[in-house]
Amino acid sequence: MFLSLPLTQYPFTLKSWTDKDVTIAHGPVASLGWPAMTMQFSLDEYHGDRFSPGQAVNFTFRNSGSTFSLTTVSTR
Repeated sequence: MFLSLPLTQYPFTLKSWTDKDVTIAHGPVASLGWPAMTMQFSLDEYHGDRFSPGQAVNFTFRNSGSTFSLTTVSTR
């Protein structure tokens, strides 16, 4: 399942970026029933540019059970 979340409704901030994963903090996402939290996303499916911690971003990801894989990311 792919999820694309509108940046106008949800502020996302890139917290860290490693070779294997990225950590993103976000406010509440009512459409998914998520409270504000910090989440880790796998980079297994991502083939784009690397971004810096502290950047405000918009992204899409795949939920494959217990793993969230980042698929696209761009700055806001």
